Amino acid sequence: MRLSILIAFAAFTALFVTSPVAPIVAGRAGSPRDAGIITFLFSATTVITQIFVPRLLALGLKTRFLAVALVALGVPNLVFILTPDVLSSLLVATAIRGVGFGVVSVMTSLIITRMAPDGQLGRALGLYGAAVAISAMIFPPVGLFLASTVGFEWAFVVSLGSALVAAFAAMFLRTPPLDSPRNFSVISILRRHDTSLPAAISWINAFTYGGIISFVPLILLGRGTASAAAYFLVFGVAQTVGRLLSGPYAEKTGARRSLLIGVIVTLFGTGGLAADLGTAALLASGACFGIGSAMIRNASYIAMLKSVTTSEYGAVSTLWNLSIDFGIGFGSLVLGVVVGNTGIPFMFWLLPIVTAFAIPLAFSVKKIY
Repeated sequence: MRLSILIAFAAFTALFVTSPVAPIVAGRAGSPRDAGIITFLFSATTVITQIFVPRLLALGLKTRFLAVALVALGVPNLVFILTPDVLSSLLVATAIRGVGFGVVSVMTSLIITRMAPDGQLGRALGLYGAAVAISAMIFPPVGLFLASTVGFEWAFVVSLGSALVAAFAAMFLRTPPLDSPRNFSVISILRRHDTSLPAAISWINAFTYGGIISFVPLILLGRGTASAAAYFLVFGVAQTVGRLLSGPYAEKTGARRSLLIGVIVTLFGTGGLAADLGTAALLASGACFGIGSAMIRNASYIAMLKSVTTSEYGAVSTLWNLSIDFGIGFGSLVLGVVVGNTGIPFMFWLLPIVTAFAIPLAFSVKKIY
């Protein structure tokens, strides 16, 4: 399981080091609205790919398929390095990266669930989530730092190297047998309240994150504690601690409680960002959003897994990843349109309103989960 967690860490590093930088590059090559469009395009291609991953796994490609997907995530970074002023090229490269990440996200989360020892699913997901969150903590600020000092292209160099290292490591990964996709039905999982409600809460959280990751870098342009780098650093630290601790907590006390707490904490996070009450409040809002998001992601996944048999884990992994990536992409697109018409400050006030819709959904999740 250690190697799979290290691969996940490297893969998400390849994503996160460029996630706040790619919108900036797209905005310079086109218009500010293109910052949201490029985030949406990445998420859209990721989502479309994820839908087909369970059936692609039936071809027996497995770890070799994961390695190819990691190459697809990494190599298109060369376009951002060599032709950063050509928007059409950036869009094509982003789409290819989205396809690669669609495979990587489903396979890594699915492998972790299958390799978790009995009774330690929460711990395994906590470690996996912490690995992802550590990457999210370190590398968005690193990407922004590189962009503001030595040049944005170095963020894409780091992404390229990280993805290729993960691809090489994936060739040595040995996984338990994956169930046949004939046992996977994402549509049937989506129709069930015990799985669709946690997925909906995860989607709402991801929708708000789509607005934050796309537009916080465009409005917090200073340096020091009032910068976008500082905000994402605090967010990342909080998310790391939250992912590590909330997995076992959700499995022990019930995912419903974790979902409720997570939604309320993210409500404070989005509200604090919109209120703009100063540097301390800004950083506190980042911490709240990080902790709350961590609790929602772990608890929603555990609630969904506890509702199905192991033969349906592939469908659950796909739906859970879809809720996150589709939420981020759809949020960045819709909120990008809002920004184009009303401005970023108004858009930020929509985030706590959207988050509040998750509260009744969390109350509706079965208590036993």
